[in-house]
Amino acid sequence: MDRQVIGVSDPRVAPTVVGVLAARGAARAMVVTGSDGMDELTTTGPSTLHELRDGKVTTRQFDPAEVGLTPVEPAAIAGGDAAANAAIAERVLGGELGPHRDIVCLNAAAGLVVSGLVDDLVAGVESARASIDSGAARGALDRLVAVCAELAQ
Repeated sequence: MDRQVIGVSDPRVAPTVVGVLAARGAARAMVVTGSDGMDELTTTGPSTLHELRDGKVTTRQFDPAEVGLTPVEPAAIAGGDAAANAAIAERVLGGELGPHRDIVCLNAAAGLVVSGLVDDLVAGVESARASIDSGAARGALDRLVAVCAELAQ
């Protein structure tokens, strides 16, 4: 893959992971670690973001306030078992506002940046929100589910 976002829970391995992506010729990538131990960009506080762009790796601390998000307690974004997580996803894709939507939009933003569809995380969060609000995100998931069901037959 020449464009990828990878989350790692152990910040010590992130430089190695982004280095491997660079050595393998990735065009663009982000390797992220939440300060709360999450293997993604977090909304509970800062995250470390290693970005590979044009063959160069830059590392910086990212604060959710940079994209207009208010930090939350870890319990506010906690998931559960598969059924609970599916229910959360349904609510987010249905337009429910709140911490789950915020963290989904933030991490979708990273993918949008790496893909080249937006220039920065601010624009990525805005685009992710618009996709949810318009129903496009839900439609994309529905199409993926249909294709997977067809392939499983």
